[in-house]
Amino acid sequence: MSSVSASSVSSLTTNARLLVVSRYHPDDVSYEGNGRPNLSFEDSRNDGWDLFNHPRHRRALILRELAGRSAVSDNAYMNRIAFVRPSPPTNDVAFHLKDSVYNKVHSPGLLDFLSTGWNRWDAMGEEGQDPSSTVKRNLAEEGDTAVLLSTKKTLPLIPGNVSLPRNDPYQRPSQNVMGQVGYYCTDTCTPIFAELLEELLWDMETVQMAVQMAVSEENNINEEEEEEEQKGSSSSKCPRIVYALCTHPGHHAAKDAYGGYCYVNHSALAARLMQEGLSQQQEQNKHSKNNQNPLPLPLPKVAVLDVDYHCGNGSASIFYDDPSVLVVSIHCHPDWDYPFHSGFEDERGVGDAIGTTLHLPLLPGTTWDKSYKATLERAMNEIQAFGAQGLVLSLGLDTHAGDPCAIRRAGFLLQGDDYKEMGALIGKYVVQKQQISVVVVQEGGYKMDKVPVAAADVLLGLAGMTSTSN
Repeated sequence: MSSVSASSVSSLTTNARLLVVSRYHPDDVSYEGNGRPNLSFEDSRNDGWDLFNHPRHRRALILRELAGRSAVSDNAYMNRIAFVRPSPPTNDVAFHLKDSVYNKVHSPGLLDFLSTGWNRWDAMGEEGQDPSSTVKRNLAEEGDTAVLLSTKKTLPLIPGNVSLPRNDPYQRPSQNVMGQVGYYCTDTCTPIFAELLEELLWDMETVQMAVQMAVSEENNINEEEEEEEQKGSSSSKCPRIVYALCTHPGHHAAKDAYGGYCYVNHSALAARLMQEGLSQQQEQNKHSKNNQNPLPLPLPKVAVLDVDYHCGNGSASIFYDDPSVLVVSIHCHPDWDYPFHSGFEDERGVGDAIGTTLHLPLLPGTTWDKSYKATLERAMNEIQAFGAQGLVLSLGLDTHAGDPCAIRRAGFLLQGDDYKEMGALIGKYVVQKQQISVVVVQEGGYKMDKVPVAAADVLLGLAGMTSTSN
C-alpha cells in the first residue's frame, strides 16, 4: 500500500492501477473490534443528523476495504492501489465558494449561501432562530446524536419554507438566511452545519487532484507495465483509474439548488475540469506539431455515467443544454422513488444538446441479470457512440439489496459479484478506448456492511484488477 502527497503527483512512479484521492489515508483512521471506525466528535455528530446518511462512516469503511485489498499477500496486484492526499484547502475565513472552481457549475448565489449560511444562522442565536428551520431536537436526542445533549451548539439549519417554481419571474431569494435556505434547498434532510464549508473545500481539492491525475497520468506507463503489455496482459491496457473519495455525494446538486444529501456537484465539476485539462493537452499537441490552423479545437467530449440508485438529476440539469457532455443515468423510476420529479425517459436535453441526456429508469426489484446488466451495456454503447474522451463515473452503491435508504419505497436487488461484473463491464469499454481519462466520484450508498466491498469490487473490476475480498 503506497501513499503519495499532492506535491509529488507529477513524479508518481508506483505501479498503481487505482489511485485513491481522499482527505484521509487509511492509516489515519482507527477501528473498534467490530470494525466500526473511531470518528472525531464532530464527524460522529454530523453523521447523526440523518437516519440513513453517514458519509464520514462510509468514507472510513471504504478506505479500510481498499487498504485491505492492496495488502493481501497472495494477490497478484498487491500494492497496485495508491492513496493520495490532496493539498489542504485555504484556511482564509473570508474565502467564498463563489471564488472557487465550483463557479464553473454553480450559481454565485448558491455558492455564497453555502459559504456564509452557517455563520449567519449561528449569529442569530436561539432567540432569533425559528424552530421550523432547525433539525428537531427530539430527533437530535436519538441514537448517535445524543451527544448533542452535552453541547450547546446551534442545531443545523434546514428549510422552514419553500419557494414557488423557479420559473416564476416575480420572486428572488430573501436576504434572510431562513428564507434563503428554503430558496436553495430542495428538502429537509440536507442540513447546513458548522463544519460544512471546510468539508466542501476538502471535497473540492479532492476532485481537482483526481482530475489532474486522470488527465496527466493516463499515458504514464513504466517499464514493468510495458513488459506486461507486451505479454498481452489486459490490465496493462487499461488507463489508471482515479477515485475521488469525497465526503459528500453531489449528483443531486443543480446549478442553483442543493438537496438529497448533496451540496455541490462533484461529478459535474470533474467533467468540466476534465474538459479543460484535455483541451489544454490538445492545444499543446497542436503546437508541437506546428499546426498553423488558427481555429480553436472543439471542446473535448466527456460522459458522465451515474449508477446511483437515485437519478443524477443535478448532473443532468447542469448539462441539459450542453452538447459536449453526455449524462447517462441508470436509476429507479421516478414514479417510485426520489427525486420523483425528474429522471423520466423523455428528458433528452434541449437545443443542440437534444440526445445528450439519457435517463434509463428501471423498476423496483431490478436485479443484475434482470434488466440492470443489459441497461448498463446500452449505456456503454451510447457513451462509445458519443465519442467521449473522458469518463466520470458517479458511483452510488445504494443499488444493493436491502439498502435502508432505497428499500423504504422500492429498492434494487444487486449484490455480491454483481459489482465485480459492473466494474468489469465498464472496464471493457475503457480498455477499448485506452486513451480515455477516467475519474470515479463517490455518491450514495447506505448499507454500511455492504458498501465497502461493493465499492472495491467496482473499482478493481474497472481497473482490470483481480478483486479478492480480505
